[in-house]
Amino acid sequence: MAETAIVVTVEAAEAAVACFRRAHTPSGAEGMPAHVTLLCPFADSQRLAGGMVCELREEFSRFSSFTFSLPTLDRFDGPTTVLYAVPAPPEPFVELTEALVARFGFPPYDGEHADVVPHLTIASSDDPAVLAVIQTEVARSLPITAAAASAEVWEHQPGAWQMIHRFPLAPAEPLSLSR
Repeated sequence: MAETAIVVTVEAAEAAVACFRRAHTPSGAEGMPAHVTLLCPFADSQRLAGGMVCELREEFSRFSSFTFSLPTLDRFDGPTTVLYAVPAPPEPFVELTEALVARFGFPPYDGEHADVVPHLTIASSDDPAVLAVIQTEVARSLPITAAAASAEVWEHQPGAWQMIHRFPLAPAEPLSLSR
């Protein structure tokens, strides 16, 4: 039995954030690449062995792939401050999360937060100076343009995250050139 998360990985952000994620986030230190979380925690990995994988495939096939950017950085303040990149537009991520919650009943972040705020976590720290340096460094790489063509289920085993399922989103609708 292992915890799982459903994410959209953002390979385009890796060059700008990977070293900070590895050094300053638990998931990054355990092998999770740059990503926008759709739902965490999700079902225990043993439950995925049944029909749930088929249900996930079906659910994701209803959504078209999309492009987005990471134009700005922001912070979640708390005992530990989290520096994150803000995806624009956020709506496709919110829609995916809401569809997963409606279908499977797992609240995002165990229901700890009232609103879904799509974000790509870069670093967390209780030292503002550390986050200021990271923010300055990452800001030089913005904006980052990326494509969401699939969603992935990642499984957490002691000390490591690993991808166990990838679900393609439907191809984006081609633009019509009508006159």
